[in-house]
Amino acid sequence: MFNFTASNISPLRVKYNSVIFNSTHSTLNRFKVKLDKNKVYVDGILENTFTSATFSCTQNALLFARKNNANGALQERSKMRLYNCKLWDNGTLIRNFIPCYRNSDKEAGLYDLVNNVFYTNQGTGSFIKGNIVGITEKIVNKNWLDIQYYQLGSIDATTGQDITNGQNGRGSNYIPVLPNTTYTISTNKIVNNLRLSEYTSEKVNIQRDQGVGVKKLTITTTANTYFVRWSFNYDASTTVTQQIAESLDLQLEEGSTATSYVAHQEQNFIISCQQPMKDLKDENGNIIKSDIFVKIDGNWFEQHWIKTRILNGMEMWSKVNNSFQVPATTTPDKDDVTIPALSNYFRFKYYATAITTNLQDGEFGWNSAKLLTMRNDSCANETAFKTWLENLYANGTPVYINYGLAEPTNLPCTEEQTTALETYIKARTCKNVTHFYSEDETPAYQEVVYVKDLETVINQISNAVTALGGV
Repeated sequence: MFNFTASNISPLRVKYNSVIFNSTHSTLNRFKVKLDKNKVYVDGILENTFTSATFSCTQNALLFARKNNANGALQERSKMRLYNCKLWDNGTLIRNFIPCYRNSDKEAGLYDLVNNVFYTNQGTGSFIKGNIVGITEKIVNKNWLDIQYYQLGSIDATTGQDITNGQNGRGSNYIPVLPNTTYTISTNKIVNNLRLSEYTSEKVNIQRDQGVGVKKLTITTTANTYFVRWSFNYDASTTVTQQIAESLDLQLEEGSTATSYVAHQEQNFIISCQQPMKDLKDENGNIIKSDIFVKIDGNWFEQHWIKTRILNGMEMWSKVNNSFQVPATTTPDKDDVTIPALSNYFRFKYYATAITTNLQDGEFGWNSAKLLTMRNDSCANETAFKTWLENLYANGTPVYINYGLAEPTNLPCTEEQTTALETYIKARTCKNVTHFYSEDETPAYQEVVYVKDLETVINQISNAVTALGGV
């Protein structure tokens, strides 16, 4: 007999033949267990070696439950979060289960990458689907230019901002590109001017490239270019409508050659994340810090620059002047207190001095000594403020703060994450570090955009099922 269980009684229990091994490894956090014949590994560390034995089981192996070997009765059904399960037969991988849900009916289950089969629950009811915690990748064909973002008007050569001009058309979106790389934008007829405006990773204008009386324009991006926007002047008198723009077969592609036109196509794919990916933005919507995937010296990591602090009222609050403040020992470690933080109940405001008197009702911030300070005029004293925080926490809607760390936390990517990143992504690379930047502020998702021929994409998951962060 052979089985593996985890519970609050025995955090990790493995039975091999008739011998039981109880590990002290905690199961409160995510962990990886490997059972290799008579050896037990937890998170890559050998924890136990059984005496080798030859035996057989009369019942089928189950996930999420166990069968009694004598009578086949189901027992010890599990309640757990499963991230991946692989089964080997003497060195041959025969099952590789990934938690997914089927898009057609939202049914949760396990997709076997070996046999391309989607398995739903074989018992009563359906699997409970966990939250989708991941990044949404946008897989794009060779034509980066999506004509649906067409607008009437041009782009200023100096500022990179929109300007009004009826004989011009432009793209409203920022298209991600690689630094020091050649790109070609082309049309099917000569236009007065064909342009590409280049921007930094923070979408600050660098320069505008222009071809006069041409059907194509080829540029090599600067070392600091991470985005471009396109624009053109049709002629001296024609108002450029959406129909005219669509008729030009505009195409932006990598390389110096204008190849045959294909319409822009894209689709989305989700890679699970171990922790939510987050952004911090200023009041103008510009990204200040982002959680990212990063490849360092050949290994992929989730790099988290943003930390969330949940307030539960147990903090050492005291009222100082008009505001509530916690001691420095309980203040988050911020690398620069002037960087805006984000809270679901308060607006961020930085004051170098006199923060306790300068904060307005509903504002929070840090002073130069990094003391976290909040103002809530509905609370007369620190006891009332703590009670307010405690009640929100108890109701499942706690006050939280997202703030930037002085140094990031690097979480090694799982095997599944690494495989997905290596397989699907053509990345922006600088020396030995590759970055993917968030395009939005959604806590659980991060948009990553990259080029890949759609016809070469394995669509067994992206079209049929959606990957989950656990089921």
